[in-house]
Amino acid sequence: MERTSRFETETDRSVSAPSPVERLDAQAQAVSDVLGHLANPVRLRVICRLKHGEASVAELLRILNVSQSSLSQHLARLRNAGLVATRRQSKSIYYRLTSDDMEALVCSLIRIYCAGRDYPAPMQQSSLETE
Repeated sequence: MERTSRFETETDRSVSAPSPVERLDAQAQAVSDVLGHLANPVRLRVICRLKHGEASVAELLRILNVSQSSLSQHLARLRNAGLVATRRQSKSIYYRLTSDDMEALVCSLIRIYCAGRDYPAPMQQSSLETE
């Protein structure tokens, strides 16, 4: 008898590979999911800030001017979607982007919607402190 992986069943092997249209549909759904997670001003501002490097929850609270409860819910949604990751240092939790693709997406959004406009450097703490 032929060996199968522990995740493969007899019916799995009889199913053909997805068609190009099915692959495109799956990719479109994945992109739609990511954009859905960013379709909130607070989450979008978090992602824009994290493009510049990791940030602590305390720093994000100062920059975003939202309640801790609200920020916690937004960060949980981004974390559960796999868009951000955390590390703990002592009592502080730091967030960072999880992929170069996410950074590229944020760079594109900034280039399209923020370039040449009278905004501070996108969510950098140092630019906010000097105003």
